[in-house]
Amino acid sequence: MRRCDDIVSAYLKYTSKQESPTNYHLWCILSVIASCLRRQLWIDMGYYKIYPNMYVILVSPPGKARKSVSINTAINLVNHLPEIKVTADSITREALIKALVEATTTLEMDDKRIYTHSSITIVSKELSVFLGKDNHNLLSLLTDLYDCANKWEYRTKNMGVDSLNNVCVNLLGATTSDWLVGSIPLSAIGGGFTSRVIFVVEEQVRCRVPMPKLTPAEKQLRDDISHDLEIISLLKGSFRMTDEASKFYEDWYIQSSNYHIDKKFWGYMERKHTHLLKVSMLLSVSRSNDLIITLDDITTALQLLNNLEPKMIDAFGAAGRSPMALDIGDVSDVIRNVGTITKKQLLKGIWRDVAPESLDKSLLALRQMGFISETLDNKTGNIVYKWIHKEE
Repeated sequence: MRRCDDIVSAYLKYTSKQESPTNYHLWCILSVIASCLRRQLWIDMGYYKIYPNMYVILVSPPGKARKSVSINTAINLVNHLPEIKVTADSITREALIKALVEATTTLEMDDKRIYTHSSITIVSKELSVFLGKDNHNLLSLLTDLYDCANKWEYRTKNMGVDSLNNVCVNLLGATTSDWLVGSIPLSAIGGGFTSRVIFVVEEQVRCRVPMPKLTPAEKQLRDDISHDLEIISLLKGSFRMTDEASKFYEDWYIQSSNYHIDKKFWGYMERKHTHLLKVSMLLSVSRSNDLIITLDDITTALQLLNNLEPKMIDAFGAAGRSPMALDIGDVSDVIRNVGTITKKQLLKGIWRDVAPESLDKSLLALRQMGFISETLDNKTGNIVYKWIHKEE
């Protein structure tokens, strides 16, 4: 018997007094639900199956939004479940393969068929530690593993070839946008690694709580959520959609477009239907064991993705570009956060990162794009910049 009507709603209530942004808590609990489901549930797409694993990465400036606290709070709910295999922060390609081998699980399906899978969740509160810099091999491995191959082959230390059946990797990580820009190679941007990632971008905490404490009711709610996560970890089989949900998805899929003004987002848009179905599965099991995706599940999942997308491109918008693109990003971040600033103040705050001549070019580019306005304060003689762009 479940104790919560809906795991996600209960978790958001449980974390309502914690400083991290609501979006961080939302996507952390969705990732934890995915870690419980592993490769034991799916949507049958005829020629292939879609599994509920996700790559979720929290992004913010250093120390600004309590990324690590968000991750710890969510993942602690399943630490008592031995069947949920979680890796450490730092891992090599070889160690990740070893973790998959050790995570091999065998169970009996409802049709009496014996089913074996290797499912793990990577939790990395510092993605810079996990991936390192220019770690093409590990990025390629993660990109390859995302699709949950029925048979996945890998080379052993003795240069032989071995294989695993039914692999599944779920990733919950955190980093800064600056690190992503400087460390993920251009080949992984767009159609590669980043198209498989849900970037949850925030800039600051939602509140400040000097001495957070849990009430007895909140402790009970935490235990209830943990109890229900253990229940859903036992689920197995195929989801089905209601007629209303199926019609909505089919209409949306036909009408949707993978076009985006920034071509580095095309890969994500092409995969958006996969992200949509994955999140729909997670929302379904959040409220019920029936493995039925309703119209509300799929429309809510779509809204959650739509809400993230305006900021998602910021997570890797300047990646693979010239240093000028990085300068424009730094200048725009300062003006957007402050709202209104004089050129003198801007130069004082950014001179360590952006040269004066590059600052002028960045300001010109931002004006031409309609992000900022430039005026002259006749009383002081100062040039004043104001952020005027509204997110579409």
